[in-house]
Amino acid sequence: MTLEEHPTSDGALTLIVDIDGSSLTPDYSVGFDGFEWHTHGDLLYLGEALPQEAAVRKFVDQLLNDQLTIVVSRINGKITNAWVTDELNVEEEIKYKPDEETLEFRYWSGSSAIPV
Repeated sequence: MTLEEHPTSDGALTLIVDIDGSSLTPDYSVGFDGFEWHTHGDLLYLGEALPQEAAVRKFVDQLLNDQLTIVVSRINGKITNAWVTDELNVEEEIKYKPDEETLEFRYWSGSSAIPV
């Protein structure tokens, strides 16, 4: 069940927060609508041992407040994937990309995550 939807102001991405409550322990997931990448609440902030709901809230708040970097993959100008990286390492991200792929490093607001 979808709990939250957050579109970027430029309409490029929509963040989806889902919960699967079919088991005794609800499973929260966060990802971009239409793309493969996602994460789960129990994987977020493991060192802080936060409950899933709190970990998801912290992650979403940080993302929406430009504190986390989004990598957007494009081929021929079309977005093919998007994911959140907790450590911006441009060299590592582009190391294995195909020649026809371009990567954009951005924040939620649309501003560039790469310092000029």
